[in-house]
Amino acid sequence: MATRHGQPLPRNRDAHRPLVLVANEPLSYRETLSATLRALRPEAEVLAVEPRLLGPELEGRRPDLVFCSDHTLPAGKQIPVWVDLYPNGEDLAVIIVQGQRSTVRGIGLDGLLSILDQAMKSDESAIRG
Repeated sequence: MATRHGQPLPRNRDAHRPLVLVANEPLSYRETLSATLRALRPEAEVLAVEPRLLGPELEGRRPDLVFCSDHTLPAGKQIPVWVDLYPNGEDLAVIIVQGQRSTVRGIGLDGLLSILDQAMKSDESAIRG
């Protein structure tokens, strides 16, 4: 089986399976968040990405949701949901949903799962729409 960064390469993208890129630091958080999302939301395709490789990954993919740290949404990119976790080491998340920005302090796993659930509902609506 082909792998990249120790993970199986994704098969052809299933339009009914939202793609989530996890590119936050530190590595242990990225691996834990990715594994947890895969376990709790198996209907989503979750890929862990090294933060320095996020730009190139965005060139070749159209994720529905990106979790990252200390990255800004690239100009001209149409990513439905972008979450910057703990920018500048602060205990908050900057969330951009369809261009609308909000900030949440002290976000935990339940909050991150809620964001993923909302992204999956939006993805389903777009497929049906």
